[in-house]
Amino acid sequence: MNNTFISYSSKDSALAMDLAHRFQKIGFTALTEKAAQKRSTPFIDRRLKSLRGSDEVVVLLTENAINDPQIGFEFGAALSLRKKVTPIVVGIDADKMPSLFKTLAGIQYAEVENYLSKLKKRSRVVTKTHKKARAEI
Repeated sequence: MNNTFISYSSKDSALAMDLAHRFQKIGFTALTEKAAQKRSTPFIDRRLKSLRGSDEVVVLLTENAINDPQIGFEFGAALSLRKKVTPIVVGIDADKMPSLFKTLAGIQYAEVENYLSKLKKRSRVVTKTHKKARAEI
């Protein structure tokens, strides 16, 4: 598990780039809108390709993201593709959280380092298991 798609409102791009940098520091590839903009393919095609290629989807859930139709599209597509979705909550009270996101185990932005540490450990376990399975074949 090394590809993480980061869904975010364009108004939160600085925060998303910080998060992407943190993922890259632990050896993960962070798939973001900024990276996808270099392609000349249509928006929906770019998003779906990035979502399909991801192992996990992180939704940067901010006040800006709550009403952003792009976030709704990416969230729905991630669920339909059966991706693991993790909301990272920034400055939103629980009562303002969209009901769909309340059902997921979200984390507060202040806990990102702890989340990344667990993600890296989980990735190592998966990698070891895959290597062992390949060796047995």
